[in-house]
Amino acid sequence: MSNSTIKLKGKVVIKTWDLNNGDWKHRPPDRVNEYENLTTTDGMEILLKKYMAEDSGEYIRWLGVGTGTTTVTASDTEIENEIYRQLITSHSYSIPSLVLTFYFAQDEAVGNWGNLGLILSDGTLLTHVNITESKSSSEVKTVTYTITLSN
Repeated sequence: MSNSTIKLKGKVVIKTWDLNNGDWKHRPPDRVNEYENLTTTDGMEILLKKYMAEDSGEYIRWLGVGTGTTTVTASDTEIENEIYRQLITSHSYSIPSLVLTFYFAQDEAVGNWGNLGLILSDGTLLTHVNITESKSSSEVKTVTYTITLSN
C-alpha cells in the first residue's frame, strides 16, 4: 500500500506602480515583492470537505489586507487589523495551480500592510501571510496569489 501526501503551497507577488512616475500601464512596476503563505486550519478543513464531497458551497471571494504584524499561524481566523477587502479581479487555473489577481486603485487600502490572506464567501480565512508593504494614494498595486498543489 502506498501513501501519498498532498502539499498546498501559496505564493504572493505584489507589484507597485507609483503614479507620480508616469504612465504605469506601459512600464514595469516600481517595486516587486514575493512572499510565501500558510494555509489555516479552517482553510484545510474546507478543502478536505470539498475533497470528500461535503462541499460547503463556499468559494474564494476576497483578499483581506491588514496592518497587524503578529506572526501568522495556522489557527488564525481573521486578518489582523483588517483595513480593506478586495474582490478578485481575475482568476485562472492550470493543474496544479490556481492564480488569483487583485487590483488596488489609488484610493484603496492606503496604509502600511502587515498581513493579508484569502477569504472565502462565508468569511473563513483560507490562507494567511505576513508581508511588509505600504500603499500610498499615488500608487496602484496588483497582488497575484498563486496556490499550488503538489505531491
